[in-house]
Amino acid sequence: MEVLSAKVIAMIHQLDTFVVENAKTARQLIKASGTAKAISQYQIVEIDRNSPLAAWPELYSLIKEGKDVGLMSEAGMPAIADPGSELVAQAHINRVQVVPLSGPNSMMMALMASGLPGQSFCFLGYLPAKKDALRQKIVSLVNEIRLNKRTYLFMETPYRNTQMMEMLLGHVPDQFTLCVAAGLETDKEYIHTYTIKQWKKTNDFNLLEDNPAIFVLAAMY
Repeated sequence: MEVLSAKVIAMIHQLDTFVVENAKTARQLIKASGTAKAISQYQIVEIDRNSPLAAWPELYSLIKEGKDVGLMSEAGMPAIADPGSELVAQAHINRVQVVPLSGPNSMMMALMASGLPGQSFCFLGYLPAKKDALRQKIVSLVNEIRLNKRTYLFMETPYRNTQMMEMLLGHVPDQFTLCVAAGLETDKEYIHTYTIKQWKKTNDFNLLEDNPAIFVLAAMY
């Protein structure tokens, strides 16, 4: 809770309906906020990132009724690399006021901590999982970076972090710069920025195993 602003905590106490990814963790956060209301008084609507909004009649009815609804993210900032943007879009279509409240977001924190250019950047989400497709994507990404000088951010399932590092070190030019930001705001926090050549001389990226990470890649000529 220490990473949430007083304004966000006050809003948690004010609202009684939330759209969430995971009902269990949402209830835990609401309880930890110090709310005076019983958890049973909160209406928790769980969304499925794989379901179109058309499959969410309960959410439609809440919006059309003009009910104040909070969109809660597991990652700290709703609708940013996170499900929920369709719900926000429907709010606009129905002329419902949208009030953004910020929380910690691993992408932005990684970019802030990387030392890499933040004027023009692109978040790619997950890269392909299969090795051949991943290799092709990394080669394509290198060409894009050379062309547009943009900083690229992407992530990987924690148990494949080591595979990702091996692929990056094998297919990205030595002069490119890579930041790996993992376990942000946890006791396993790991943030390092090196050139690919420097990364090849270190073996501590084995600390990334099972540690959620954001990879930030750019060409620093």
